[in-house]
Parts: sequence; C-alpha cells; structure tokens
Amino acid sequence: MKSFMLVLHFFGLVLSLGSMVTFLLMRRSCSKVSSSEAEFLLMSVKKFLRLSHIGLGIMFLTGGYLMTQYWKVLGTMPLLHIKFTVFLLWYITLIALTVFTRRAMKSQIRLWDPRIGFLSLMSVIFGVIDVSMAVLQFQ
Repeated sequence: MKSFMLVLHFFGLVLSLGSMVTFLLMRRSCSKVSSSEAEFLLMSVKKFLRLSHIGLGIMFLTGGYLMTQYWKVLGTMPLLHIKFTVFLLWYITLIALTVFTRRAMKSQIRLWDPRIGFLSLMSVIFGVIDVSMAVLQFQ
C-alpha cells in the first residue's frame, strides 16, 4: 500500500507543479500574441489552476498517510517542518493566485497583471523548494 501511495503522491506533485509551470508559460505567451489569440489561451487558464489544486489535494491526502510512521519522531526532523511550512505557503499562494485570476478574468484585466505574475512565480518556487526539502529529508 505504501508504494501505491508514493506513486499517487508523485502523481499529485507532477500534476500540481507541472500545471503551475504551464500556467506561468501560458501567462507569458498571452502577453506576446494578438488579443484574439490571447482570449483563446485565457479560456484554458482556469483549468490549469484547477489541476494544480487537485494535485495539491492528492499530495495532502497521500502525504498524510505516508507520514503516519513519522508523527512520533516529528520533533527530530527539522527539514520536515520546513517542508510542511513551504507546502502551506504553496497552497496559500495558489489560493491567492486563483482569486486574483478570477478577478482579472471577470473585470477584463489581462493575466499579465504584476500580482498574478509574482504569485505564479512564487508558487513554482515554493513547489521546487518543497520537492528539495522532501529529497533532503528522505534520501
């Protein structure tokens, strides 16, 4: 069962981090194309954010199961505390990014709003830090 959960956990990671990188690249490409092509690209932006939410949800559920053997010794694992904190920051950043993107799409503000760019970049950075903390802890 543990190996199946590890596969699901990795799938959630790939789904979440991959869709955030795709969102970041799509956001940049929207600013470089004509307005009609940008409108077509904007239709699929919400799907990538939704995929990222689903991936983080899968990671949260499977990570909780995979951590059952470590709960008693959690105080001796400082990298795991950092990983949990970065995961929460990653999720909070994703929620804020979703809120700003919905507001931008409703009010016809384009996705190259600096707040959306900053949040999407921070979300990718938090994802990479989260992966590196997990690798350092469980190598």
